[in-house]
Amino acid sequence: MAAQPATDPSYFDKSPLGKIPCIETAQGFLSETSVTLDYIEACYPQQPLAPGNAWEQAKMKELIKIIELYVESQGRRLIPAAMGGAQLEQAVLDDVSAVMNKGLGAIHRLGQFAPFLMGEQVTLADIVLRYSLVVVNGGTWLPDLNTAVVAGIDIHAGLPERASWEQRMNALPVSQQIDAAVRKALPGVIAQRNQQKGE
Repeated sequence: MAAQPATDPSYFDKSPLGKIPCIETAQGFLSETSVTLDYIEACYPQQPLAPGNAWEQAKMKELIKIIELYVESQGRRLIPAAMGGAQLEQAVLDDVSAVMNKGLGAIHRLGQFAPFLMGEQVTLADIVLRYSLVVVNGGTWLPDLNTAVVAGIDIHAGLPERASWEQRMNALPVSQQIDAAVRKALPGVIAQRNQQKGE
């Protein structure tokens, strides 16, 4: 779903919190990123994006949870300041900085980066980190979405492996395919959200 139909009340029948991503399956609709990824992984075992044993799967999920709670969700707190110029209290900035730096440190300690987070193969943890970092430093899609700068966070210092890891991720055909789709859809999404703000 390229855009969130926030003005359509029926969307809440599909995604109870009105969030994206939301996918439609033969059984019905499913939302929440980590839940959706687990479902897709279970449905397509012939193309695994999770390690083969229970311990490594648990370590992957540990990484994903840290990324979601300590990096992405913290960056989202600063989006109004990064994109809209909203003024945030210093206490909020200090809290985000402390939590996100803690999260980056945990990823640095847990991640193998050999060459990917869990070792030689790309896993769901790599995918979650790549798109969570968009919320933190925008990247090529949304260069103005640099919440790390708002909070005074040095991503390279917290996660020195990021640059080389990101280069490897960017080179993957699936990453290039997704990036192209996002760049194509993004102007429409931004226009829709600007229209909703004006209503």
